[in-house]
Amino acid sequence: MFQDVTLSWKGEDYTVQANNVLMLIAKIENHITLQELASGNPGLAKIAQAYSAALVHAGARVSPDQVYQSFFAGADAGENAILAVQGLLAMMVPPDAKPAKKARPRTRKKAQ
Repeated sequence: MFQDVTLSWKGEDYTVQANNVLMLIAKIENHITLQELASGNPGLAKIAQAYSAALVHAGARVSPDQVYQSFFAGADAGENAILAVQGLLAMMVPPDAKPAKKARPRTRKKAQ
């Protein structure tokens, strides 16, 4: 049902195998739910805790404090939190459940 998930932290990639993604989601949900993420205002501390839990599950050594601090660091300040939310959402929604692109309605050309 799931695909492998690769997370990056400080230039290092960490992969969670597809058969372990549901456990990853359970650990994320200890901190934040899918509904909270989709609400548009989930809170930075919850995002940091959830993303840290995901990274640790994948094998990284990182604390929620470090993830939270990264949201304000460098030229990408602010964007890092958005990327974390997008990453968490992508991890939590099975690939088959993602909406397919809407087909454009067919139109008939009038005969001339």
